[in-house]
Order: sequence, then C-alpha cells, then structure tokens
Amino acid sequence: TERGSRRAFDPITFVNAFHIRCRQAEIQVAAVNRLNVQGIGSLDLIGGIRLSRLLSVEETEGYNPGIAEDFRKYGLMLEGGVGYGINNHWDLRLTMNYSLRSLAYNKNQNLFYPTGVYHNGVGITALYKIGG
Repeated sequence: TERGSRRAFDPITFVNAFHIRCRQAEIQVAAVNRLNVQGIGSLDLIGGIRLSRLLSVEETEGYNPGIAEDFRKYGLMLEGGVGYGINNHWDLRLTMNYSLRSLAYNKNQNLFYPTGVYHNGVGITALYKIGG
C-alpha cells in the first residue's frame, strides 16, 4: 500500500509545507455479516482491524532530515464498510479505515507533527469471486 500526507505552510508556527509517501505492507483481519435487505438484496457489513508495517518513507515536496526515523514501524487501523453483491461473481465494497494511534513518535510534542500522523482512508473495491 502507498499512503501519503500533505501539509500546507503554517504562518503561525512557520512550519513548512511538505508531502510524504509511505510505502507499507498491510494485512487485514475482518468479519463479514451478510444481511438480506428487502428491495435491495444482500448487503455485507464489514468490520475489522488492519495491521501495517512501514517499508519506506519518501519526501516528494519539502525536506525534513531524518523523517523516516520519526515514524513507527508498525501501525494499527480500525476498518469498517459495506459491500453489495451485484451477482454470483461480482461484489462492490466501500470501506473506511482509521488509525488508532499516531504513526509518528511523540518525542516531547514534536514540532513537525504537533497533532500526530494518521493514515485514514476510504477505499472502493470491485471483488471478483472465482467459481461463484
């Protein structure tokens, strides 16, 4: 997975703008509860956790020396979503994930990350099931 963060220049603290890309491996453990909704069909309620392992941090705008050392190697996200079965082979899913803790070490209230670093996201998945 590639996730990013962009921050604009802050005129009050004079903290520079920057954009970073974090590449990480993620594994998800989730439960799916299928509901039959009258008039719609089957809907899947999805809930679980997603564990991430940071592989690299790359700056694409701005410069913060040693930025990779500021990040934790492991992250934990909460995930929830809904899925809709189109037919026997295709499902569409809309998911949201939310970081449960900051990915940046909180070293005495770090000036560069005063509120922390979080990887929150929204995903849309088209899932094809072989064998249906």
